[in-house]
Amino acid sequence: SAHGARPKFWASVSSDGKKVILGDNLQTPHGFTACLVKFAPARGDKSEPFYEAACLQLAEMVGVKAAKGRLLTHTHGAALAIERFDRLPGGGRLFVQSLAALLHDDFRLPKLDYHHLAQVSHKLSGVTDAERVYRQCCFNVALSMKDDHSKNFAFCMGKPGTWELSPAYDLCPNEGPSGWQTMAVSGECRDISRNHLLAFAEKLGLSITVAKDGIDKALSASSGFEALAVALGSQKSGARKWSKNFREIAKRLAPTVVAAGAKNPMKRSLGRS
Repeated sequence: SAHGARPKFWASVSSDGKKVILGDNLQTPHGFTACLVKFAPARGDKSEPFYEAACLQLAEMVGVKAAKGRLLTHTHGAALAIERFDRLPGGGRLFVQSLAALLHDDFRLPKLDYHHLAQVSHKLSGVTDAERVYRQCCFNVALSMKDDHSKNFAFCMGKPGTWELSPAYDLCPNEGPSGWQTMAVSGECRDISRNHLLAFAEKLGLSITVAKDGIDKALSASSGFEALAVALGSQKSGARKWSKNFREIAKRLAPTVVAAGAKNPMKRSLGRS
């Protein structure tokens, strides 16, 4: 077992998805890819593999670098095979550390902000991968990925000894342990608004164009979730429930309409939101 809330295991999966070799193998046979195979929870929504598959596709569509996954069917439903980004072509592995490991953080206690993630990125690489951090933050907020604790972010070290933020993973909508975002945005974790995201972008030194684009593309992904999840095989009722949840979040992330003559508190530093 690879541990975690959902049943999962390490395996090598054939290109046609019909053969699986169990085990955490450094050398995979020709035509196979090292994967983490994830199933639906024993007690819970059986459509979770379809939700996550949809979110991985949507992430790539809106500029969030994410792990690659594909659905595998079995007698009782489906599983999702996530390609391992810590594996090198031809064998061997990249050194990977989670944010929790790097900070010696107890991921069960929510006390980090997305700005901490950006700071660690800067400390490791010498440059802050600010836009990637910001776009993933927007995506997680818009699609209710509230289990965004410090074990769900990682950094990879390449052979030259350079670090970079890993592809996004564990991208499945959920309510998290508390119903709030586990990792805060600009100090807020309960009712994150467009202004919280814009303030975060400003702190990272991003332009207002990038700041708005990150939010708008995340909202575009959330609006496309239901149709894609159902097309992949999820139950309509479950996908519709999450879509309704996303629409409530979208209300907080929508542009603010400022009445004529009124002062916009974000205008000075970020322009009209």
